[in-house]
This record gives sequence, structure tokens and C-alpha cells, in this order.
Amino acid sequence: MIQTNSSEKKYATQNQMLEQAANQKNAGQYEDAFNSFQSCLEQYPGCAEAYCDAVSLVEEQASLNISLEEFGTTYNTESLQNSLITSMQTVQAAGKIEEALSYSGALCTLDPGNWMFPALTGKLHLNRGNFEGAISAFDAALHLAPDNIQCRDNLLKTFYYLGAGKFDANTKRWVSQFLKEPDTVDIGVLARVWLMLLFTDPDYLEIMGGLQHTDYNDFKQWLDNLSEETLSNITHDYILDGLRICVVANINVERLLAHLRRTILNYSIDNPNQAPDWATGFAFALAEQCFLNEYIYEETEDEKEQLEILVKALKNNKDITPFSVAALACYRPLNSFPALPKTFLKILENLPEQEEGLFQRVIRQQIEEPETEQKLKENIKSFSTIDNETSQKVRDQYESNPYPRWISTGAVENDEGNFVFSETDPLQHHDILIAGCATGHIPIKVCKKYPSSSVTSIDLSLSSLAYGLRKAREMKVENLEFKHGDILELENLKQQFDIIISSGVLHHMKNPEAGWQVLADILKPGGLMKIGLYSELERQHITDCRQYIVDHKIPDTSEGIRQIRKIIAGLPEGHAFRKVMPFNDFYSTSMMRDLLFHVQEQCFTIPRIAKALNDFDLEFLSFSMLLPQAVQQYSQMFPDDTSMTNLEHWNEYEHRYPDTFTGLYQFWCRKKQ
Repeated sequence: MIQTNSSEKKYATQNQMLEQAANQKNAGQYEDAFNSFQSCLEQYPGCAEAYCDAVSLVEEQASLNISLEEFGTTYNTESLQNSLITSMQTVQAAGKIEEALSYSGALCTLDPGNWMFPALTGKLHLNRGNFEGAISAFDAALHLAPDNIQCRDNLLKTFYYLGAGKFDANTKRWVSQFLKEPDTVDIGVLARVWLMLLFTDPDYLEIMGGLQHTDYNDFKQWLDNLSEETLSNITHDYILDGLRICVVANINVERLLAHLRRTILNYSIDNPNQAPDWATGFAFALAEQCFLNEYIYEETEDEKEQLEILVKALKNNKDITPFSVAALACYRPLNSFPALPKTFLKILENLPEQEEGLFQRVIRQQIEEPETEQKLKENIKSFSTIDNETSQKVRDQYESNPYPRWISTGAVENDEGNFVFSETDPLQHHDILIAGCATGHIPIKVCKKYPSSSVTSIDLSLSSLAYGLRKAREMKVENLEFKHGDILELENLKQQFDIIISSGVLHHMKNPEAGWQVLADILKPGGLMKIGLYSELERQHITDCRQYIVDHKIPDTSEGIRQIRKIIAGLPEGHAFRKVMPFNDFYSTSMMRDLLFHVQEQCFTIPRIAKALNDFDLEFLSFSMLLPQAVQQYSQMFPDDTSMTNLEHWNEYEHRYPDTFTGLYQFWCRKKQ
């Protein structure tokens, strides 16, 4: 007879007890099955299967009349928690999401006060495409940990993935809160969900009726017939907060706002002291919105004439009111009128407290902050001159239009940190380079999450760097240094880096591979690099549109940008050029210039990326920022590529789904040892 050791006997007995319980359950002997699961847990306290199956049984059979809360309290041990987490991760890695959900659900009953377990459940639902389940789970997690940034960000993204449907008050409650605390979520996603709700919220259905009036005179007649109660809805915090921080990315809502702007201008000329109640608060918020989008709205000849009258009146100190200043700020940045700021500041002396706050916001945004940025340029050190001809052209573009103009960093994406530091302690020191940091959005996010690291951010544009430096000082970010210079001259820094991030930069060089080689040379062996590049396949419609602009000699000016936007918006549904309209880039002057008028642009293919990785001794690790649907589809097409790192497969996948890499290929790679 073969002898077994004690651990083998224990394992066999555990399996026997689980099998007995399963047989009892299948036979309808639910109480006996539950007792068997309990017996197994008493003998083997770390048995994840026994606890998970017992929980499932209680949830399925209400007749058992067993309190899961009491049951969880009885068996809650660190050993069982770790066992359930390990089992969940194992089946999740094998693609068995349903089984993984059983384990995460069991964890929620085991320790109902721990926010991490419903958060894990939410992520599993999200990966499975069950958005309603994800919302319920993230909501539960946030009731336990209201300030958790990742839960907030995941909840908002799930609202976005779910899309527009029947109005939901709970969604609006969360979005309203996020608008007050924008640093806790992704601002771009917040803008989309905020706008989405406007179309379904009963409070705004009458206001949104203005969308059907394309002609201004028809619109004004419709507006004059609205009740005061309906018009007061336009001053709700939900609308005003959204206008202050979210670029409105919808052409029809933009037209509605442009009509309201024109109405405000007319009020400011006719009788600025007796503007309707709704108009004052709304005018200040709209002024902030117009500054954010860099005055991209169309202007009629009548508006231009009215604007000249308003400017002349203000320069002559005639009828200067907060409302007339707000009207001006809806059309032009206030810092473009150097003779007026002292006059504006005098207005503050006699304002009611509420109006004073609105006025100060606009003064700060349009006068004080630009002045600060001009002064900060003197504090930014250069590590090289800008001698390359293409680099000079790119620099000049971003000096005129620093990009992007942002309000809040939002939450730090999981990808931006958790992937990078998955095998290291985020509190350890890392030398990080952001190569092409623009206005500082990405480096500040990285610094906030990893305060023990040193972050160096470089860019060609002093205007962009000054914007980033101002924001960094506002947010008290101390582990960040901005430097001015060219990627091609980075060897002048005489430094090697653990991590390099260069997203949306290399494709604006005459020879992107030359810039990439420089980055690879200053990356430490084993170091990580994130690269973002335009996809030739996904961007074909943009390439064609850029050629249309060249062929029709549309100028690279504000008027030229408005001209091409009008052309695109007037094209029939289904036209390839209209594919740019749902994206934020279409709704901001600097973003449109970057999108369609950039002085230098190249697009990549996955084979070209693969060749560069090989040439620079870099190992591909992962595409990032993929939608859950893309992950599912790729896994179904290539089930054997569990690491999802086969670039030949990804090339095949992209040709089947050419819109996969909308915006950019974004991926991580590692320098080989």
C-alpha cells in the first residue's frame, strides 16, 4: 500500500468534502450542502472554493434564510482573503471572468467594509462589458471610500462606455460632484458624460430645444418666448460648472452657445445695466468656456460691428459693468486689451459678493494667469538652441498656440503608473523624462502620483513650458523641472533615465526614428519607455483632409480654422472628414491647428514600429489605453497570445478593426539588458 503524507491526505479530504457538498446541492439538499461547506471551512479555514460556493448557494436559495453578513464575519480571516484573491487572479488570467466574479463577490461578503473588493468586482464587470454591473460595484466602493480617485475615475468611464440612454439621477449626482472636484477624474471623459446628460435631463429639455434653431433670428424669437423659470435653469451649477472646465465637443450645442453669446453681446450694447437675470451668471461662465476653446466660434459681420462698439465704449469708460466685461470676454481674451485691466479692477470695488467671485474668475483666467506665464519664461533654463529647421517650425506653432490648454490634471490613469511600477515600489526614486511635455499635463500627473521620483520635462515651446510651470506651482508640485530644448540635443543633459514618456511628439519630427534613437540612447538598460504615434491606417481621413486644406489654400489662421470647420460640419453624414467631429480636437483652436494644420506630421504602421523597436534594442510590452471591446476581440482572435504582445497579430487585428488606435498608438517598451 502506498503511503501519502499528511498534506496529500488533507488535500484529498478537502476535495472529498467539496465534492460531497456539490453532490448535495445538485440533489436539491441545500441545507445539507451548506452545512458541508461550513464543515470544510472549519477544517480548512483558507478554502476559497468552499466559501465561494457557500456564498453562491445562499444567494441562489433564499429559503436557507442565512445572513451573509454574519456568515462572512464568522469566517473572515487574512488566510481566506488571500486565498480568494489568489483564486480570483488565477481564473481571471485564464479568461474565466464569470468565475473571477464569483470570487470577488465572495470577498465582498467576507469583508463588506473593504472598498477594494467591490472595486475589484467593478473592474471585472468593466472588462466583461457589463457596464450596469460595473456602475453598481464602483458605486458601492465609493460609498465605502468616497474620496478614492481610481474608483471615481472608473465609475465615470463606465458611465461613458454605457452611453446615452434614459436619464439617471444617480449618474447626474456623481457627475455634478466630479465637476466640483475635477482633479479626481479624467476631464475629457467628464466633458463627454456631462454633455451626454444634458440631452436627457428633464430640467434642460426645453433649453435644448434651441438646438433646432440654426438661424439666429429664429433662435432669438424662440428664446424670448421661454418662461423665466425655464431660463433660470441655464444658471444651474451643473451647466455653469461644466462650461468652466469642459470644452463643449458637440457642434449643435456649440451653435446654441454661439447664439446665446450673440444675445449677450446685444444686451451689453443695448442696456448692460438691465440684462436678464439669467444672462449675467451665464455670461461669465461662457466667457471662461470661450477662453478654453480659444474663441473658435464663428462670428458674423454684425457681431464684429457690435464688438467694435462695445470695445470703444469700454475704452471710453462708458457703461462699464461686469456684464459688459463678460460679454467682451466671450469674444476676445481680456489680456489682448492692455489699456483696460485697471478699469476692470475698479469695477471690483463695488460689486456684490456673488458677482465679485464670477468677475474675479474671468480676470484671473484672462489677465493674471497669462501675465504670470510671461514672467515665468525667464525662469526656464535651456539645454540647447533650436537649430533644426523642422524643430523651429514646430516651436513657432506652439509658441502661438500652447497645446493643450487645460484646467485640471484629472485622475492619474492606471496605465500611467500602475503598469510602470508594477514590479517596483512607487515610493522609490526614479529618474523620469517627459520628452515633449507640451503644457505640462502629463508630467504633473506623474509627479503627483510618484512624489519620490525626479521628473524632467522638456519642450521646444517656452509658452507651453511656462503654462506648465504655472500649473505646477499652483498645485505645489516640487519634484518637477521644466527645461527648454530639442529632443535631438538631449545628450546635452548628460543623464540617463529609468523611464521615458514621449507621447504624440516623435511623429512631428522630420525623421522620427532619429529622435527615437536619441531617447533609446539615454534610457537605462531595463528602463521603460512609453511612446505615442499616429496610426497611418486610422488617420487616413485626417491625411486626406490635410491635403484638401493644402489644395484649397485654406490659411493657418483663426479664420482658416473656422472655415474648414464650417466646411466639415456642412458635409453629408457618413463623409470621412466628419469623423473628426466627435473628438475634442475639433472644438478648440489650438487642438484644430494641431490636428489639421500641423507644420510637420508623419504616420506610422505597426510593422514600422516593430522595425524601430528591433533597431533600438527595445522589447514591446503592451499597448495601453485600449477599450475593453478591443481587448475582448483580440483575445478571441488570438487566444494563444495571452500576453497580447505579438505585433504581427496586432497588425492583422488593426486591419480588421481600423479604428482601434483612434488618436494614437500608445505603447510601453523596455530597453533590453
